[in-house]
Formats: sequence, structure tokens, C-alpha cells
Amino acid sequence: MDSFGNPVAPATNPDGTPYTGQLMYRSVFGPLVSNPTQPDCSDAVVSGEPSELLLWLWGRRPDSAVQREGDEELLAAFRERLRVVTQ
Repeated sequence: MDSFGNPVAPATNPDGTPYTGQLMYRSVFGPLVSNPTQPDCSDAVVSGEPSELLLWLWGRRPDSAVQREGDEELLAAFRERLRVVTQ
């Protein structure tokens, strides 16, 4: 932080590489299915009505109940991981 309390970008990452401002995704669930290609890591997006989206997240609605955009392989992997943790 600067003297006014504003956040300041670091010069380097914790591993010593130069800080570029690019978001980096790490998963506690294992290896990544793909390396993100979008700056904000939004290679796949699931959206919809809040109630339908919540039910879809818990495996109580089919894929047709929500809008899915982006990398189909990534969406399928996300859905599979949700299935494992919500059963």
C-alpha cells in the first residue's frame, strides 16, 4: 500500500517472476483442465435465473435450464466436478 492506503501492484510474483497483472488460477481440486486464455479467466460462463442456476449447481436441473457459453470441454469438466461434490 502507498502512504494513502491505496493498493500498489507488486514488482514481482512470490516465485520471483515479474508481476504482469495477469490473473493466475490455481485449483485445490487437482490439475487444471486447460490454461485460461481470457485475461479474467472466463473461458466458460454459466448464467441464468438465480433459482435455476442454484438448482443446476446442485444437479437438480438439466443443462438446458441455464445458459452456457465458452469452452465446452471446460464446462463438461466443471459439471463433472460439481456432480462429484454435490452427491
